[in-house]
Amino acid sequence: MATDSDTTISEETTTTVTTEPIASDSDTTIEEEEVIIGDTSPVLDKSRESINTNVNNTTISSNKQLDLDRSILSIKQCIALSEAEIKQLCQLVSDVLMEEANVQPILSPVTICGDIHGQFFDILELLRIGGQVEEGQRYIFMGDFVDRGYHSVETLSLLFLLKARYTSSITLLRGNHESRQVTRVYGFYEEILTKYGNANVWRYCTDVFDLLPIGALVNGTIFCVHGGLSPDIATLDHLSMIDRKQEIPHAGAFADLMWSDPEDILTWGVSPRGAGW
Repeated sequence: MATDSDTTISEETTTTVTTEPIASDSDTTIEEEEVIIGDTSPVLDKSRESINTNVNNTTISSNKQLDLDRSILSIKQCIALSEAEIKQLCQLVSDVLMEEANVQPILSPVTICGDIHGQFFDILELLRIGGQVEEGQRYIFMGDFVDRGYHSVETLSLLFLLKARYTSSITLLRGNHESRQVTRVYGFYEEILTKYGNANVWRYCTDVFDLLPIGALVNGTIFCVHGGLSPDIATLDHLSMIDRKQEIPHAGAFADLMWSDPEDILTWGVSPRGAGW
């Protein structure tokens, strides 16, 4: 609950939860980012639409049923999935996320991780140090999986594969970069055009973004959310009334949870980023 002193927002750095609350933080890796307002319909570069630089980097046949275990091994070698495989994967993950709550209840022990931003080799190192999901380690990833880094496709594919294969061991929350408008500007859309020659993979992935939970509640006391709080949200029960299956709006409680930045002040202050507090 936003006003409950027993409830804290988890810090957006990698940490392992036992039973004690952890300090609050926000989307600290984005200091000068502004809200992107504009047309979200994709405009393809026709000169690049026929170029598929990902073909020679894909080893799994696109006309077979997706083998999750084999695909996880392949993606950890930075071998990207084919367009058809990502379509299958997004459908599998969508079916799982449809059953999850706006605020997903989680029991400790669990490791909570902040922004990944397409840093594929960083997430491999994170899993190496923190423990592999395949070996029983449990994780919460608090959004911003894509953009800025050069391997957003591979990073998101790995997270989606782990979610589809080990549904209760990994929780994926939405961040402000899990958005059509933001990914059009900060690299994910462009990366997909370069690797696949069209925007289909981008469409599949952004449809999944609309289904990601808003937050998680660890042991009933630690509230995990990508951004911060909202003056429109007084209790956690209010979060269950938000329709999360949509593009992140520009204002309101949903936008605040994605964009707000905690500060050591006594009241709400307007965020200089154009959304949130």
